[in-house]
Amino acid sequence: MITLPGCCEFLSDAWLDEARSFLERQVASRKDELGGRAFSVSERFADAPPHLLLPGDVAAWRLRFDGQTIEVGRGFDADADLVIEGDYQAALAGAQFVGVLAPGAMEAMSREVARMHGRDALRVRGALTNDAARELMAVLHDHMGRKTVENPDLAHRAARQGLSGKIREMEEQGYTVIENAISPEFADEVRAAVLRALLPHQTFSMNWMLYHGREFEQLIQNPLLMTLIDASLGRGAVIASFSSIRKGPGPGVIPIHTDYAHVPEPYPEFAMTGVGVWALEDWRVESGPTWIVPGSHKLRRAPRSGERPNDGVRRTAQ
Repeated sequence: MITLPGCCEFLSDAWLDEARSFLERQVASRKDELGGRAFSVSERFADAPPHLLLPGDVAAWRLRFDGQTIEVGRGFDADADLVIEGDYQAALAGAQFVGVLAPGAMEAMSREVARMHGRDALRVRGALTNDAARELMAVLHDHMGRKTVENPDLAHRAARQGLSGKIREMEEQGYTVIENAISPEFADEVRAAVLRALLPHQTFSMNWMLYHGREFEQLIQNPLLMTLIDASLGRGAVIASFSSIRKGPGPGVIPIHTDYAHVPEPYPEFAMTGVGVWALEDWRVESGPTWIVPGSHKLRRAPRSGERPNDGVRRTAQ
C-alpha cells in the first residue's frame, strides 16, 4: 500500500503508535485541565481488512489514563468508561470525519455513518463525564482523522459498503446510482449552501465550490463516492473540478457530451475521468434531469452531430 508520509490505516500498528505519541504529548500539556481524574476508552470493530492480520479480523484498542500517565495498546476493555463496538468500515468512515468540536458536528458524523452503514453499525456504551477528557478525545479524533487513509482493500471495502454490485453496474452501463448516499438533513444543508453561494449576479453555475463552505468539503469526500472513484480511476485520482448547477426545467444549455476534453478518438478502454452528480431535489422530466445513455462509454467516442437523448436514454436521479 502506498500512502502519504505520516499517514496510516485505521487501527494499524502505525495508527496506534501515532495515537500513543499524540496522547502522551497532549496529556503532558493538559494535566491541569484533566485534574488527575482517571478515565478509560476502548473500541472493538469486526470485519477488519484481512491484510491487517488481526486475530479474527477484529480490530480492538484501549486507552487508560490513571490521573498521571496514559496507556495505549491493543486489546479490548469491556469495563472501560466509554466503549464503542461495531463494523470496522463504518468506524473508519467516522474516524476520517474531521472537526468534531464544531457545533453539531458529532451528531452529524453519527447521522451520516448510520445512513451509510445502518443504525446498529456502531454501538456506544457508557460516557466520559470529565469535560477535559471529552475534549482530549475529540482532539485525538481530529488529529488521527487527518492521518487516516481509506481501506486500500477495494473489494473488501466495497463489500462492507454494499457497493460490489454498483461497481459491476458502473462497469457495464457506464454509470450507477447510489440511493440515499447522504441523509436528507445533509442534502438540505448542501442545497442551502449551494443557493447561498450562487449569488444573484451568477447565472446558473459556479466552480471552485470547496471555497464555499464545510458542506462541500464533506460532500466531496463521501466514502461511497470515493469507493466508486477508486474502482474506476484508481487511488491516484485527483479532483479536477467541483461545481454547482441550478438548473430550471427543459433541455438547458449543456448539450449531450462526454467529459473527455482533448482526448483523441477512439477513447482508451480504461477510464480517464469520473463524474459524481448529487441531486439535491427530485429529478423529473419536467424539472430537467440529467440524461445518460447506458453503455455509451463502450463506443469510445463523443456524440455525433444530430445525436440527442431519445427513448433509449434513461433518466436517472440519485
